[in-house]
Amino acid sequence: MPPVIALGLARARPGREDELGRRLAALIAPTHAEPGCRAYELFRSQTDPAVWVLQESWASAADLERHVTSPHLRAFLAQADQVLDGPPISHVLIPVG
Repeated sequence: MPPVIALGLARARPGREDELGRRLAALIAPTHAEPGCRAYELFRSQTDPAVWVLQESWASAADLERHVTSPHLRAFLAQADQVLDGPPISHVLIPVG
């Protein structure tokens, strides 16, 4: 079964760019410890430093669903309005070709 690939995009509130990056980076270690996590990488836009992207790879859709309800992600989201300029955007991708 091919992995489930997801992208999460987040835009920081003005002046909160680095704080958002720190909070997102804090999700990496606990997420790597989750069952089915194949990759969880954080990137910052080169052209817009307010934009952060998480690239995720999961063994199954069920593993991704468990991640979405994980305590560390729920804790992040509970306080996300402090640093996010709008809701995060998530895309689950399907291979083409």
